[in-house]
Amino acid sequence: MVVTLIGLALIPRWLTFDRYLPYLDYADENNMYLMARDWRGLEDNSAITNWLQGYPPLYIWLNMGVQPIVEAFRTRPWVLAPDYLYGLRLTAVIASLVTTLLVAGLGWVLGGRLAGWWAGAIWALSPLVVESSNLAIPDPFVFLACALSLLAACLAWRDTSPRWLLLSLVAGLAAVYLKYPAVYALIPSIWVGLALFRRQPRRMLPWLALYLLLGLAAAFYLVAGYGALTLSNREAESARDISLGEIINGLFNSNNWAFSLLPIGTALSLVTFGLGLIAYGISRRRGWRTLELRYLGLIAIYCAVAIVIVSQFSEVSLEAGKIRHTLPLTVGLVAVWGAALAQIVWTVQAWASIHQPRLTVYAPLLLSLVVAGFALPPLLTGNLELVRQFQKTASQSILWKWADENIPLDGIILVPPDSRLAHTWNRPWSGYDGVKSFVWWFEGAEQIVVSAPSQYVERDIDYFTLDEDDRLKHFATPEGQAFLDSLTLLKTFPASPQMEGDTVYFYRMQPPAFSAVARYGDQIQLVGYDLSSNTLQPGDSLIFRPYWRSLRRPATNYSLFIHLTAAADPQPIAQADGNPAQAGRLTLNWDDPTELLIGADWTLTLPPETPPGAYQLRIGLYDFTSGARLTLADGSDALALPITVR
Repeated sequence: MVVTLIGLALIPRWLTFDRYLPYLDYADENNMYLMARDWRGLEDNSAITNWLQGYPPLYIWLNMGVQPIVEAFRTRPWVLAPDYLYGLRLTAVIASLVTTLLVAGLGWVLGGRLAGWWAGAIWALSPLVVESSNLAIPDPFVFLACALSLLAACLAWRDTSPRWLLLSLVAGLAAVYLKYPAVYALIPSIWVGLALFRRQPRRMLPWLALYLLLGLAAAFYLVAGYGALTLSNREAESARDISLGEIINGLFNSNNWAFSLLPIGTALSLVTFGLGLIAYGISRRRGWRTLELRYLGLIAIYCAVAIVIVSQFSEVSLEAGKIRHTLPLTVGLVAVWGAALAQIVWTVQAWASIHQPRLTVYAPLLLSLVVAGFALPPLLTGNLELVRQFQKTASQSILWKWADENIPLDGIILVPPDSRLAHTWNRPWSGYDGVKSFVWWFEGAEQIVVSAPSQYVERDIDYFTLDEDDRLKHFATPEGQAFLDSLTLLKTFPASPQMEGDTVYFYRMQPPAFSAVARYGDQIQLVGYDLSSNTLQPGDSLIFRPYWRSLRRPATNYSLFIHLTAAADPQPIAQADGNPAQAGRLTLNWDDPTELLIGADWTLTLPPETPPGAYQLRIGLYDFTSGARLTLADGSDALALPITVR
């Protein structure tokens, strides 16, 4: 059973935990690892640490422990944000596997093997659980701590064991140190502690003193030593402003109850609970085997307190991963659901032993088949969809790889501040792993629309990027479209089933300084160029930058030659050779005829003794393996640009 449950839990988590990497799509992960880097003294992230001053420390400590392990396994001398997130998410997967076993154990205590199996299977396979268990944030460990707190408390009650109760208390304190609202994880140890003290007061008194001392020490450190009360994020402010009306907020409470059942399936859970209640009533009346109500009552109290606390700061929805706030309730509810299945089986078996003895053997199998028929199809299809979704490539990582290969570091990139692309080149926030370090600037859409491209060029802003969502929100007006039409489109990244995100557009603020129409071998076209000057003096330098399009995919990797020659003499007095576009973009990869490729800046210096006169800058392409040159429409092998030397 253990191996099977681990396998069921591991497969979907392993296939999804590296979602979109190296792109980082979940901002809370960045906050955690940046705080850990700051606490380790590796870099100054005071903006994050000041904002989250007083944040629960346990996950930051865990982060600090995992980071050196990640660093030890890297083969290069530097570690990027995606490297850390990979290791931290993998740690979350391990925690989720342990949680699966704890949930199964809780179900087993409540209702035996069948209850444990189904409770663990639902937790292992629920797509909502899988998606929330793979992130480098405290929540996967909160789930683990809550499951351990409940299981250890039930075992303590069953065995009258102070040691199990101590483990439950430690797990509850760990949950609080991970996330303050998880204070409800202390309910199981407190409730069972009181029950055991009532049963054996003399034996439990020293243990209760130990529990109290441990709890006070943990609280004292958080409040007086660590400064937990200084935290001022939204959840903390909600807790400070709590009121009676909010505590009994029926709308929030009912909504969050519904979401706590969603990983099981709302209809399936309600039907099972209803039938289980009926089966319990029948069995109780006839003296047949029944569930122990004390465990169910413990979980009910735990869930009731948790719902009230969660409802103070969140009305749970599927957006932004908010369902993670109710999954600690699901830890208990899924075990109760498994126990309800067990109660149904026990009642059927007891009835069958009187009326249909042969049915007693097959009742668990038959019920499991029925449950599997209802529960497994949505779980499996949901996981397949999750795998397909998270194996896509984020549009941001496609954009930054292209920019790293094709965009020179000659200007700032403009991005709307509310765009999904806003942090594309911010290494710690997006995971950007390119060689070039781009500079970007945020500006409101209204200001962008009313500004002329030349005004941005004056501010050293040469590029602009947005996606289809940005275009529809901010640039669908005639004025907005006119602004986009005034720019030079370099590349469009169309939305596709393999890409996560909308169509992306990347513009240059201004077109090439000079237009040109030169078709080389009907494969490559020179469409324009920048030239620092076409009138020089001996010893001067000129800078030339070409702009290209592919007419079709080139036959080979061509090289560019630039020759400065006298008008009547083909012998170059200055020359340069190399890749026509940026260094990382060879011509065999020019597969998009709509793309405008920016060449490198080539500098040619005239010899000091150059006589005045008419000269030419000859631009051509050749196969460097054979030396064969591509010809133009007029049969020549180079485009000649006039240059005057004075």
